[in-house]
Amino acid sequence: MIFNTKLAGGRGLDHVSNLERRSGRDRRRNPLPGLRYMWGRGRRLNLRRRSDRRRPAVLDRYTEGMFAGIIGVLALSILDAALTLLLIDNGAVELNPVMAYFLSRGQVAFIGAKYLFTSTSVILVLLCSHVFIQKPGIYLRSLLNFFIGCFGLVVVWELILMYRYVL
Repeated sequence: MIFNTKLAGGRGLDHVSNLERRSGRDRRRNPLPGLRYMWGRGRRLNLRRRSDRRRPAVLDRYTEGMFAGIIGVLALSILDAALTLLLIDNGAVELNPVMAYFLSRGQVAFIGAKYLFTSTSVILVLLCSHVFIQKPGIYLRSLLNFFIGCFGLVVVWELILMYRYVL
């Protein structure tokens, strides 16, 4: 037998063309996942096609490493804000003019602005985490490690200042 055109039930292959389930609309044109995936577990953990990686697209699942990086950045930012306020109470001066403005509005405004700026940056990195930057040859998700390093150095410096001048 070379090729049997009969399927189970004795029908021929004439009806197979009716089984095409594609709607004709390319799902990749919309970079946002459907709401039903955002409320549940989601399905987009990474982008499979190279053409999809060339433009921003929102994933609805992220790795545990990304989650740990986000928590690390936010925790170090809050620690930085608390240590900055302790140093300010002991005679230090805020050198960042933007944060000095919010500090002049009060401690709650300072902490709120610090958290807002940090969380907005983290969300932007998260949304574009799969984008590859050609010139330095890195993915944007590597910025989380950079943020952790920067905040870590700032916190260490503030602890040194606390040890030298406050304690």
